Amino acid sequence: VNHDASNDRSRLFLNTGKLPVKKISLHHNDPLARLNYSNLNNRWSLLPLLILKHIKIFKIRQEMLFLLKNNDKVVFLSESFVSALTKQTGIQSNKLLAIPNPLELKTALDLRCKKNQILFVGRMEIKQKRPDQMLKIWSLVCDKFPDWELIFLGAGSDFQKIEMMSY
Repeated sequence: VNHDASNDRSRLFLNTGKLPVKKISLHHNDPLARLNYSNLNNRWSLLPLLILKHIKIFKIRQEMLFLLKNNDKVVFLSESFVSALTKQTGIQSNKLLAIPNPLELKTALDLRCKKNQILFVGRMEIKQKRPDQMLKIWSLVCDKFPDWELIFLGAGSDFQKIEMMSY
């Protein structure tokens, strides 16, 4: 079981030929996430952005084709990740599988005593989980909603950076 399908180091041990073992790679993030974030700024014209998007889609397609060739299954956290991947790359395979979070609420919540809170739960790593974006968004709306509060729950290598940004 490969717990980091999005890591290039997976190539080192997945391409092992026809060994009589089952290989499963897990994708713990949205495989198309890099399409949503760009280091480009607003001065770029639409044409280079479209070209960049197609280059990124091509690269994602190549990575997925490698994973499909060298695994028995490639597992995602959501069916929406599988359908979006299929739509963007044209890849359709019975090796693509979604196993969603099994958490279910057994009893109804009493929403009468809820607080006006926004909760960010995640690893404090700017490149992957983007807690910095949450702070930027909050800074734009917090004055309009003074009875609301933003709470961060998590730890990670960028915890101190995020903490400093919050002041």
